[in-house]
Amino acid sequence: MKKLILICILALMATPVFAVPTYQFTLTNLQNFAIDTTTPGATTASYGGTLATYNGPLPTWPDGEANPLSGQVGWTLNLGNMGTTGQLGLGTTVDLLTGAPTDIGLTVYNDNQQNWSFALYAYDGSTLAQSGWTVIAPLGGSSYLTLSLAGLTPGTNDMAGLLIKNNAGGPDDFHASATMVPVPGAILLGGIGVALVGWLRGRRTL
Repeated sequence: MKKLILICILALMATPVFAVPTYQFTLTNLQNFAIDTTTPGATTASYGGTLATYNGPLPTWPDGEANPLSGQVGWTLNLGNMGTTGQLGLGTTVDLLTGAPTDIGLTVYNDNQQNWSFALYAYDGSTLAQSGWTVIAPLGGSSYLTLSLAGLTPGTNDMAGLLIKNNAGGPDDFHASATMVPVPGAILLGGIGVALVGWLRGRRTL
């Protein structure tokens, strides 16, 4: 009976924890990133190859550069005549309705050998939202990017992802990776569970 009461109390305490306002891309989301040719303004670059997705580190990228692959999922693509004004859009369909997120968050790593700029975007089919550009240092430099969803009409089949700019300009191979950020509520709840088990064992009730 005591166990049941404790479980009920902890469940009630943890309920607000799940109301996380930030939409975090899942591992599947990152693996499904593709060149976005539908979102306005997302793709103005020309491509000299096919986007490749990697899960886990490689000794080198396909073009021979060192491969930090600092995140969980990485992408590489030859950008032909992108210049410094063109931008590449990598995205996937996401559910921005369930859970009522107010913004999007993603940790992005620059696995290139030069500085590149990154931004997050979301598109509800009529309105495009984009964060400011962030310059990320090369060879594994990272930044946690966020984007407010204010002004969008969220749905279950929206587009969201990364916009990328080549600061140096000229043809180059693009390399980047990203890491799925654990939901804070899941971390806290897991910690509560571990603490509860330890407490019950200390009382020899398990």
